[in-house]
Amino acid sequence: MAFKECEKCGALITDTTTSCPRCGNKRGRGKKRWELALTAMVFLGAIAWLWFFQLSDNQQLVKENLKKIVGQPLIIYDHQDVQVMEDHYRQYQVKLKDPAELTIDYAVKSGPHVDVFFFNSKNYGLWKKGFSQFTDQEYEYIAELSSFSVDHVIKSHRVDAGIYYVIFDNTSLGPTSPPADFKNDIAIIDFKVYR
Repeated sequence: MAFKECEKCGALITDTTTSCPRCGNKRGRGKKRWELALTAMVFLGAIAWLWFFQLSDNQQLVKENLKKIVGQPLIIYDHQDVQVMEDHYRQYQVKLKDPAELTIDYAVKSGPHVDVFFFNSKNYGLWKKGFSQFTDQEYEYIAELSSFSVDHVIKSHRVDAGIYYVIFDNTSLGPTSPPADFKNDIAIIDFKVYR
Protein backbone atom coordinates (compact mmCIF):
# COMPACT_ATOMS: atom_id res chain seq x y z
CA MET A 1 0.00 0.00 0.00
CA ALA A 2 1.39 3.37 -1.02
CA PHE A 3 0.71 6.79 0.44
CA LYS A 4 -0.04 9.95 -1.49
CA GLU A 5 -0.76 13.53 -0.48
CA CYS A 6 -4.35 14.80 -0.60
CA GLU A 7 -4.61 17.33 -3.43
CA LYS A 8 -6.66 19.68 -1.27
CA CYS A 9 -5.22 19.63 2.28
CA GLY A 10 -1.88 17.80 1.86
CA ALA A 11 -2.63 14.99 4.36
CA LEU A 12 -1.09 11.58 3.66
CA ILE A 13 -3.71 9.08 2.46
CA THR A 14 -3.50 5.59 1.00
CA ASP A 15 -3.74 5.14 -2.73
CA THR A 16 -6.81 2.92 -2.27
CA THR A 17 -8.78 5.54 -0.33
CA THR A 18 -11.51 7.25 -2.36
CA SER A 19 -11.67 10.35 -0.16
CA CYS A 20 -9.46 12.16 2.34
CA PRO A 21 -10.43 11.37 5.97
CA ARG A 22 -9.31 14.88 7.08
CA CYS A 23 -11.05 17.17 4.50
CA GLY A 24 -13.35 14.81 2.60
CA ASN A 25 -11.86 15.65 -0.83
CA LYS A 26 -12.71 12.96 -3.37
CA ARG A 27 -9.46 11.79 -4.94
CA GLY A 28 -8.91 12.54 -8.61
CA ARG A 29 -12.58 13.12 -9.27
CA GLY A 30 -12.33 16.81 -10.14
CA LYS A 31 -9.48 16.23 -12.52
CA LYS A 32 -11.35 13.43 -14.31
CA ARG A 33 -14.48 15.58 -14.68
CA TRP A 34 -12.39 18.42 -16.12
CA GLU A 35 -10.69 16.05 -18.57
CA LEU A 36 -14.05 14.57 -19.55
CA ALA A 37 -15.57 18.02 -20.10
CA LEU A 38 -12.59 19.12 -22.21
CA THR A 39 -12.77 15.96 -24.29
CA ALA A 40 -16.51 16.46 -24.86
CA MET A 41 -15.99 20.10 -25.88
CA VAL A 42 -13.25 19.17 -28.37
CA PHE A 43 -15.41 16.38 -29.80
CA LEU A 44 -18.48 18.61 -30.17
CA GLY A 45 -16.35 21.39 -31.67
CA ALA A 46 -14.94 18.99 -34.26
CA ILE A 47 -18.44 17.83 -35.19
CA ALA A 48 -19.65 21.43 -35.53
CA TRP A 49 -16.62 22.33 -37.66
CA LEU A 50 -17.26 19.38 -39.97
CA TRP A 51 -20.95 20.16 -40.20
CA PHE A 52 -20.49 23.84 -41.05
CA PHE A 53 -17.41 23.85 -43.21
CA GLN A 54 -16.34 20.43 -44.46
CA LEU A 55 -19.70 18.97 -45.38
CA SER A 56 -20.84 22.09 -47.23
CA ASP A 57 -19.16 23.69 -50.21
CA ASN A 58 -21.98 26.22 -50.34
CA GLN A 59 -21.24 29.36 -48.32
CA GLN A 60 -24.91 30.39 -48.39
CA LEU A 61 -25.87 27.13 -46.72
CA VAL A 62 -23.29 27.75 -44.02
CA LYS A 63 -24.79 31.20 -43.34
CA GLU A 64 -28.31 29.77 -43.21
CA ASN A 65 -27.23 27.02 -40.80
CA LEU A 66 -25.60 29.65 -38.57
CA LYS A 67 -28.81 31.71 -38.72
CA LYS A 68 -30.86 28.72 -37.58
CA ILE A 69 -28.57 28.04 -34.64
CA VAL A 70 -27.89 31.62 -33.56
CA GLY A 71 -31.37 32.92 -34.47
CA GLN A 72 -30.05 36.04 -36.19
CA PRO A 73 -31.48 37.31 -39.49
CA LEU A 74 -29.47 36.75 -42.63
CA ILE A 75 -28.80 40.26 -44.01
CA ILE A 76 -29.03 40.53 -47.79
CA TYR A 77 -28.70 44.33 -47.99
CA ASP A 78 -27.98 46.91 -45.30
CA HIS A 79 -27.41 50.33 -46.87
CA GLN A 80 -27.47 53.81 -45.42
CA ASP A 81 -27.77 57.16 -47.21
CA VAL A 82 -28.83 55.73 -50.57
CA GLN A 83 -29.57 58.66 -52.89
CA VAL A 84 -32.41 58.36 -55.39
CA MET A 85 -32.38 61.33 -57.74
CA GLU A 86 -35.66 62.82 -58.97
CA ASP A 87 -36.96 61.03 -62.09
CA HIS A 88 -34.70 58.05 -61.34
CA TYR A 89 -34.93 54.76 -59.50
CA ARG A 90 -32.53 52.40 -57.70
CA GLN A 91 -32.79 48.65 -58.08
CA TYR A 92 -31.44 45.83 -55.92
CA GLN A 93 -31.54 42.18 -56.93
CA VAL A 94 -32.48 39.51 -54.37
CA LYS A 95 -31.67 35.88 -55.24
CA LEU A 96 -33.32 33.17 -53.17
CA LYS A 97 -32.39 29.51 -53.62
CA ASP A 98 -35.16 28.40 -51.27
CA PRO A 99 -38.50 29.86 -50.14
CA ALA A 100 -37.95 32.37 -47.34
CA GLU A 101 -39.65 34.86 -45.05
CA LEU A 102 -38.25 38.12 -46.44
CA THR A 103 -38.31 41.46 -44.60
CA ILE A 104 -37.82 44.93 -46.08
CA ASP A 105 -37.14 47.75 -43.63
CA TYR A 106 -36.69 51.21 -45.09
CA ALA A 107 -36.87 54.81 -43.99
CA VAL A 108 -36.77 58.02 -46.02
CA LYS A 109 -34.30 60.21 -44.11
CA SER A 110 -34.83 63.29 -46.25
CA GLY A 111 -36.40 64.35 -49.51
CA PRO A 112 -39.64 63.23 -51.11
CA HIS A 113 -41.47 60.00 -50.45
CA VAL A 114 -40.76 57.23 -52.95
CA ASP A 115 -42.54 54.14 -54.23
CA VAL A 116 -41.03 50.85 -53.14
CA PHE A 117 -41.84 47.99 -55.49
CA PHE A 118 -40.99 44.34 -54.95
CA PHE A 119 -41.08 42.44 -58.25
CA ASN A 120 -40.37 38.97 -59.49
CA SER A 121 -38.09 38.87 -62.56
CA LYS A 122 -40.89 38.78 -65.13
CA ASN A 123 -42.78 41.74 -63.72
CA TYR A 124 -39.58 43.70 -63.14
CA GLY A 125 -38.89 43.32 -66.88
CA LEU A 126 -42.38 44.59 -67.71
CA TRP A 127 -42.04 47.53 -65.30
CA LYS A 128 -38.61 48.43 -66.70
CA LYS A 129 -39.94 48.26 -70.27
CA GLY A 130 -42.79 50.61 -69.35
CA PHE A 131 -40.34 52.90 -67.55
CA SER A 132 -37.97 53.16 -70.53
CA GLN A 133 -40.77 53.66 -73.07
CA PHE A 134 -42.95 55.88 -70.84
CA THR A 135 -45.93 53.61 -71.42
CA ASP A 136 -48.56 52.19 -69.13
CA GLN A 137 -47.09 48.70 -69.32
CA GLU A 138 -49.12 46.20 -67.26
CA TYR A 139 -47.13 44.68 -64.39
CA GLU A 140 -47.79 43.17 -61.00
CA TYR A 141 -45.80 43.84 -57.85
CA ILE A 142 -45.83 41.83 -54.65
CA ALA A 143 -48.05 44.05 -52.51
CA GLU A 144 -47.00 42.50 -49.18
CA LEU A 145 -43.44 43.82 -49.70
CA SER A 146 -44.26 47.03 -51.61
CA SER A 147 -45.31 50.42 -50.24
CA PHE A 148 -46.07 53.90 -51.45
CA SER A 149 -45.64 57.40 -50.03
CA VAL A 150 -44.56 56.55 -46.48
CA ASP A 151 -41.59 57.64 -44.35
CA HIS A 152 -40.79 54.31 -42.70
CA VAL A 153 -42.00 50.76 -43.31
CA ILE A 154 -41.11 47.27 -42.15
CA LYS A 155 -42.82 44.58 -44.19
CA SER A 156 -42.41 40.81 -44.16
CA HIS A 157 -43.76 38.15 -46.46
CA ARG A 158 -42.91 34.57 -47.47
CA VAL A 159 -41.74 34.28 -51.08
CA ASP A 160 -40.73 31.35 -53.24
CA ALA A 161 -37.24 30.65 -54.51
CA GLY A 162 -36.31 32.89 -57.43
CA ILE A 163 -34.86 36.23 -58.46
CA TYR A 164 -36.58 39.36 -57.22
CA TYR A 165 -35.99 43.09 -57.40
CA VAL A 166 -36.48 45.82 -54.81
CA ILE A 167 -37.07 49.16 -56.57
CA PHE A 168 -36.91 52.59 -54.92
CA ASP A 169 -38.75 54.79 -57.44
CA ASN A 170 -38.51 58.59 -57.31
CA THR A 171 -40.41 59.15 -60.57
CA SER A 172 -43.96 60.11 -61.42
CA LEU A 173 -44.66 56.73 -63.06
CA GLY A 174 -45.83 55.11 -59.82
CA PRO A 175 -48.54 56.18 -57.35
CA THR A 176 -46.18 58.66 -55.63
CA SER A 177 -44.64 61.57 -57.53
CA PRO A 178 -41.80 63.90 -56.54
CA PRO A 179 -42.79 67.56 -56.01
CA ALA A 180 -43.28 69.60 -59.18
CA ASP A 181 -41.02 72.41 -57.97
CA PHE A 182 -38.40 72.31 -60.76
CA LYS A 183 -35.73 71.19 -58.30
CA ASN A 184 -33.82 67.93 -58.23
CA ASP A 185 -35.62 66.46 -55.21
CA ILE A 186 -33.30 63.72 -53.97
CA ALA A 187 -34.64 61.05 -51.62
CA ILE A 188 -32.11 59.80 -49.05
CA ILE A 189 -32.99 56.30 -47.85
CA ASP A 190 -31.72 53.79 -45.30
CA PHE A 191 -32.82 50.23 -45.94
CA LYS A 192 -32.32 46.60 -45.02
CA VAL A 193 -33.45 43.44 -46.74
CA TYR A 194 -33.08 40.28 -44.69
CA ARG A 195 -34.49 36.82 -44.31
